[in-house]
Amino acid sequence: MDRLQFAIRCSLLIVLSIGFAGCGHFYEDISARNDKGEWWDFGYKWDLAMNQGGPPLEVLAKSQDGDLRRRAIERLDEPSDPKEREHYITVLAASARSERDAISRLTAVQKLGTYKDPAATKALVEAYSVPANVQEKNGIIQVTIVQSLGKTKDPAGLSTLVAALDPKNSEDLRASAAHSIGKFPPSQPLYDASAALLASMKQEKSTVVKHEAHQSLVRITGRDLPANPQVWDQAFQQAAAKGEPLAKEPSTMLRLVNWWNDE
Repeated sequence: MDRLQFAIRCSLLIVLSIGFAGCGHFYEDISARNDKGEWWDFGYKWDLAMNQGGPPLEVLAKSQDGDLRRRAIERLDEPSDPKEREHYITVLAASARSERDAISRLTAVQKLGTYKDPAATKALVEAYSVPANVQEKNGIIQVTIVQSLGKTKDPAGLSTLVAALDPKNSEDLRASAAHSIGKFPPSQPLYDASAALLASMKQEKSTVVKHEAHQSLVRITGRDLPANPQVWDQAFQQAAAKGEPLAKEPSTMLRLVNWWNDE
């Protein structure tokens, strides 16, 4: 490389750095390589930073570039138009199930968790059953799915969260499932979920999962009881004997704690 070429490239790098200064993907953009593995393809870097490869749906339909696909998925915010929203969910559901790169599949799962449409919950539940590929270390996709289901607070996702508490699953998955159940408001009928959390408190060897199960029981029942399964068993039995709902109106302090944990 002669001095003139070196000077030109350095100048281009400075221009790009200035242009990317306000970009959240600055490091990714400046270090990106094109599909030939070339770092010095500044045209590719410029397009990546300025255009993100083009409209997101077009990128997902035509491009096989993993980074461009992930960024396109990130841009699929929930639209207000029902037909457009239905189309976006269909695209995200397919990405959550079958994206080649684990990071793109992970991004699709996280994006679905921001949607309020019941179809997004269905897409997450379906993605949960897709076998992990070799890139998905420690079941990260399933963990993220149960976290997203907690964010949606859709009762249709509760059975998946309860299933994720299975002792055969990883500790991270069980803990995330227990925590996500606690995101649901006490006003919903959460008998099965409460029973599953109590079962976890009884049988769990993991102190982390036990802690999450207890915290979630407190939140969804409004009962500030200690982390003692026998005490909770007694409370369940008393409520059943009196024909009272399991969930009680939480105290002001408990409502404040729940609000803080939801932030």
